[in-house]
Amino acid sequence: MKFSLYLGTLVTTAVMMQACSGVVSDGDHTVGSGGIPGTGAVAGTGPVTGSGGGGAGVGGTGGTGGTGPLPGTGGAAPGTGGTFVSTASAITPTIMRLSSVQWANSIRDLLKLPSPGALESEVRADAVVRFDNEADSLFVDLTMRNDLEKVAERLASQVVADAAAIARLVPAGAPTDAAGRAKAFIQDFGRRAYRRPLTASEIQEYAVLFTQAPTLTTGMGIFEAGMRVTLEAFLQSPHFLYRTAIGGTAVQKRARLTDYEIATNISYALTNSMPDDVLAKAADLGELKTSAA
Repeated sequence: MKFSLYLGTLVTTAVMMQACSGVVSDGDHTVGSGGIPGTGAVAGTGPVTGSGGGGAGVGGTGGTGGTGPLPGTGGAAPGTGGTFVSTASAITPTIMRLSSVQWANSIRDLLKLPSPGALESEVRADAVVRFDNEADSLFVDLTMRNDLEKVAERLASQVVADAAAIARLVPAGAPTDAAGRAKAFIQDFGRRAYRRPLTASEIQEYAVLFTQAPTLTTGMGIFEAGMRVTLEAFLQSPHFLYRTAIGGTAVQKRARLTDYEIATNISYALTNSMPDDVLAKAADLGELKTSAA
């Protein structure tokens, strides 16, 4: 089954271009733009008329006249301004592909397979310069695209061939009817794969794909076919392969990281894998933006 990553790459690029229009903050920190304090002329000195800085730069204060036997006069030259840099901690909006180790760990945690195989050896190695999670070294070229496609096909087939593996991915308490069970799987698995809840349109798109699956593959039951095809699509989605630090809705060109981005970045920084159930729940409840968290 062929699911091209070209569309996903275009989507990722579009999101990246959109992300560059704002300023992102981490937690309670934000960053703005303005001017650095201006500099005026120095104060006048000596027995003659002093020369001082009278003009103010952006955010600055002009100098005052000097003192001496004869009154000094303030100068009229304007100070110089520049760019204001806040003391708040700023984060550049980024979209970064998972490193090979992060990807493999996430696959293991996501699919819950006892023996998923030697995943790292199945995809093209990254040509890293310093660290294996450097964004500049992480991209998807044609070779990696083909490798990811093959791995997705293999893993999806491995899951649907095992009733126990299927049961591990269908949430407890899922409806018993075909449509309800499929939707429960899509929502739960998608939440974990994307590391955030799926949108209504994403759920609908995957539901359509799920129902069309029996026409795209043969030799298995209807539910197994739907799960196989949607698993292949999830595992090749840029929303799974990439993590972001973009932030939510910008207010006055400032945006905070979302709870889901915070959870994701914390998890990959500490464990090199996707958020576990505890961290994911904290993100769902909006508990990660506070100082206490």
